[in-house]
Amino acid sequence: MRNAPSRCAFISRQAELSVLSRALEEARRRRGQIVLVGGEAGIGKTRLVQELAARGSSETATVLWGRCVQGDTAPPYWPWIQIVGSFAERCSDAGLRRVLGPAAHRLSSIVPHIGERLRLPGSPETEANRFQLSGAVHTFLQRASRRAPLLLLLEDLHWADQNSMLLLEMIAQELSGDAVLLVGTFRDSEVPLHLARTFGELARVGAIRVALSGLSAEDTRQLLGGIHGQPPPR
Repeated sequence: MRNAPSRCAFISRQAELSVLSRALEEARRRRGQIVLVGGEAGIGKTRLVQELAARGSSETATVLWGRCVQGDTAPPYWPWIQIVGSFAERCSDAGLRRVLGPAAHRLSSIVPHIGERLRLPGSPETEANRFQLSGAVHTFLQRASRRAPLLLLLEDLHWADQNSMLLLEMIAQELSGDAVLLVGTFRDSEVPLHLARTFGELARVGAIRVALSGLSAEDTRQLLGGIHGQPPPR
């Protein structure tokens, strides 16, 4: 499963980080939150959520990463597979069984090694049980967030498969009473039709949008100075 990306110097973005930090605090109070961070490629979306992840970890939140990939190389639900799988890797078999509870069997349909660890019968994913799958993922999030607040970081949503986005829509409708903050990053110049539809549905349940623009001249000077170890020429 994917680990958090390596970090570089964090320059500016204090206003945007404050929005995310407030959302995390609301999630701690069991007021589930969704924040969508958009901007062009390389603008600093990942670096911003890395800083949030560091704060969340230092404050005992459970941080789980999922990343969408370009093309058709990943299976359906790939970011959710990474999130559930990453959590499972941190648990003993007994602890995993306690957290997943009745959701274990359904989740094993997309994360097979859960079924192998807990000796569950197979349950191949089909069109007919997508709603059951969304219920299972929400049950997992609800039960896991009772141990510690959850910070879910879904990167590169512009590459997400349609199944993953439909699952996100269904889960978003159930998060309001859970200690969960879900943050998604995306390139605002690469929003396919199915993602635009999902964003519309998320707006209906109160999702917050954060738009990143370029750094100021002074921030850029600081960034270059941090990279090279000395102030850059004017």
